[in-house]
Amino acid sequence: MFGFIGWVGQVVRIGFGLVSDWFRIGFGLVSDWWLKAGHDKKVAMNIVLFTDQERALGVQASDPRVEHVRHVLGLADGQWFDAGVINGDRGKAKFALESEGRIQIQFQSMQAVPELYPVDVVVGLSRPQTCRFLLRSLASLGVRSIEFVVTDSGQRSYASSQLWTSGEYLQIVTSAVSQAFETKLPAIRFDRTLSEAAKAWGGGSGVPTAKICLDNYEATTSLGLAIGGETMSACLFIGSERGWSDGERMLIREHGFVMSSLGRRVLRVETAAVAAVSAVLANTFWKTELGTVSSRD
Repeated sequence: MFGFIGWVGQVVRIGFGLVSDWFRIGFGLVSDWWLKAGHDKKVAMNIVLFTDQERALGVQASDPRVEHVRHVLGLADGQWFDAGVINGDRGKAKFALESEGRIQIQFQSMQAVPELYPVDVVVGLSRPQTCRFLLRSLASLGVRSIEFVVTDSGQRSYASSQLWTSGEYLQIVTSAVSQAFETKLPAIRFDRTLSEAAKAWGGGSGVPTAKICLDNYEATTSLGLAIGGETMSACLFIGSERGWSDGERMLIREHGFVMSSLGRRVLRVETAAVAAVSAVLANTFWKTELGTVSSRD
């Protein structure tokens, strides 16, 4: 009797566990779709960015940025808010006249913004969710460019993700730059092979003063020593989830990159990228920066 009851209890527990797992997976998929579809109204927007065309022609009254200013910032049309032009100046803006569903934008006190940090990142193409994190984080940090390349151990099918084919990557980068209270977007590339990228960054004009490749197995120095004290620009190569192959290491070395280590721990791609870029910036350009000077009144 007790054996039968115990068996029934075990079946119930297994069934409940499966249902719970299905619910979590389903909720996660729906949540991911909801966020990617642009339904997250709580996304921080520390400066509202517009294109040159929108500056001249205005925006639709249904534009999410209009909703943000009116309902999140709680500002009425005619009140000033922090705004900027993508890859241009920043200052103050207000919504003016509305005509046939379009709202005109007026700008004032526009000032130039600093250039992006001369740090370029080349990373092995990874899962779309990992690439989203990389785009968001590295754009927030202010790197000059982010390039994704297919590696020997990576999945080539990742290159056909809607992240790249739909232009979603540009939306992610723009949102990240807006959160950082900046206007300039990093250049994004995903059209070159590893060989082409290594050759481009390893020679010719505009060669970075520090050429660093992160590697867990064949590093000959630490990242800190590879950065050095005279670094004025840097290019970081970071492998995909499974790292570099022997042939890729040889190729990267041939173009003058130094195999460097972030320490004894094995890190996720996105963790390694953020840590490495932060280390480069902390040892160079952040030394003389005191923080963002906001135009807020």
